[in-house]
Amino acid sequence: FADNFLGEGNKNSGNYNKAEDGVKKNSFLASSRQDCERTNLPSWISESAPIFKDRSARSIMKNIVSSFVIILKTFVEHSLYALVAIALALILGNFPYFFGGIDRGTACVVVNGDENTLDEYTIRDICRIDIILKNTQKNLGTLVAFILGGFVSSTIYLWRLRRNNYCVLCGAARNLIIQIGAILPQANDEESLNRRKTMLRWVVLGYELAVLKGRNMIDTSEGRYHLKYLGLLKWDEWDKLIDGDRHTTVWWWIQAKSSQLRSEGVITGLQELHLCNVAAQMRDKANDLMSRIDRDESIPYTTIVGLLVNVNLITFTLWNGVHWAILHYKSSAKCWFWPSIYIDILSFLGYNIMFSLLFDLSQILYNPFGPRSIDISHNVVSRGIQKLAREVAKCDFPSSMKSNNQIDSEEEVFHNEPSNIFHENHKLTVRRRFSLLGTVRHINGY
Repeated sequence: FADNFLGEGNKNSGNYNKAEDGVKKNSFLASSRQDCERTNLPSWISESAPIFKDRSARSIMKNIVSSFVIILKTFVEHSLYALVAIALALILGNFPYFFGGIDRGTACVVVNGDENTLDEYTIRDICRIDIILKNTQKNLGTLVAFILGGFVSSTIYLWRLRRNNYCVLCGAARNLIIQIGAILPQANDEESLNRRKTMLRWVVLGYELAVLKGRNMIDTSEGRYHLKYLGLLKWDEWDKLIDGDRHTTVWWWIQAKSSQLRSEGVITGLQELHLCNVAAQMRDKANDLMSRIDRDESIPYTTIVGLLVNVNLITFTLWNGVHWAILHYKSSAKCWFWPSIYIDILSFLGYNIMFSLLFDLSQILYNPFGPRSIDISHNVVSRGIQKLAREVAKCDFPSSMKSNNQIDSEEEVFHNEPSNIFHENHKLTVRRRFSLLGTVRHINGY
């Protein structure tokens, strides 16, 4: 396949054939898809290469459809709670035994509007159970709301931390690129050009490996295909990368290459030290984007929160089942023809779905480096970094860099009037938080 990173190889020779290059590319993509199918890789990998796909209109529509499917599945799953409550209401409400044979109209009659005080002639266990479950669910719901609020805040903080670390990684990659481009000799001879291209390619290679580690794909065959497709792997480099620390190996290469250039007299010792320090800082930023040691929720804490949420939902389901059973018995099953009962069922479903989704945020937002629409658009960001590396390798400076083209007067720079490009009617780009496309997201968990 053609070199996608720095335009080397056959493109620079007179034997380059565009049609032949296209055949090689198609052959490579076909073999990649076949290998993905043989190894039972996720479907989004085998659909097209590279791994991190563009956010095309087709992909956005697919995410919207998938979002509706996921919402429908969630609704069906939580409908089971409603079915359990309705079944419990029908079982209890159809047997007068549970009400002690009291007349249907006088079952569970309260005194002076106090729902916690029953008439002495209508006191039965099922009526007491209704009161007990209601009070239990009320107290438990308050506790769960308090605990779940802290849990969601912690989940959002860890999600933002991982995304922030990705931004820091991108900034460190750009910083290392411009440092290498500025320190290495800027001559246009073949040796100097190859030096710059190799070291800049290594920067992008380490950057991509760091993201692949966040995807837990750094040592996999699909990760190697992704790097090959981008033109970041040459010769036996993949075999020389240390398993588990492939991105760290790249920073070692950069430091070792800097030491080699210093021994050859290409750069000074101070420049070598500077490059080594910048590469070490890059290694620190790219160490582990998904570090589980310091960025995962405590397992006991998550277990307790999940247990409280489930107990709260079960208690709420039992209370509604008993409450609807009393309505069923008192109205002789006529309550199922009242519109209010169905509003109550819908409110019941909304309550269950809301609490469950708030807890499921810990899974939905766990890894922001996936292919979903709510994840980081790594493919877009990576293209910008690759482009920067390609252009820096060319050392195509403006004519003002030459000594005979320097600006003679500082007034030409500092004494100009401000631009009026921003005026009162200028509208900056804002995020539409409540648009359909921004609200309906593909929140499919891993």
